[in-house]
Amino acid sequence: MTTPSASVSSDNLHPIRSIEAADRPLLSGAPLDFAEAVAKVLREQENRIARLESLATQANSRDHANTGFLTVRAYARIIGRRLDLHATKALGKRAEKLCRVFGIRTGSAWDELFGEVRSYPVEVLEEAFAEGRHEVINPCPHPLA
Repeated sequence: MTTPSASVSSDNLHPIRSIEAADRPLLSGAPLDFAEAVAKVLREQENRIARLESLATQANSRDHANTGFLTVRAYARIIGRRLDLHATKALGKRAEKLCRVFGIRTGSAWDELFGEVRSYPVEVLEEAFAEGRHEVINPCPHPLA
């Protein structure tokens, strides 16, 4: 009776070695090809994001031009300010109060974070931001951030 290791000879391993050798050139270039493919996809995504941001800015400009109303977040982006959630809510409440006190109507708009939100005339938002200047934080590194 022979042991299993005795029945395996170098001749029996030759086809396995040739398969491994055939695979090596494909594997040696694969990480570089994969990295290039990932880089290409990332560049395409960055270009797509830039196009979408441009379209969003144009849409906000059209909305403002058509209605004269903006949301708190849209106005903050236009003036280059970043708001935290607390400041956004506080400024929205302040704008709402100004509209109620002076009998100014409000509108509604879709916000990507909050869904349907109120929109206000730009003059009301200017006043609300002026009153709540201490709540506006950090200038934006990018106007759409």
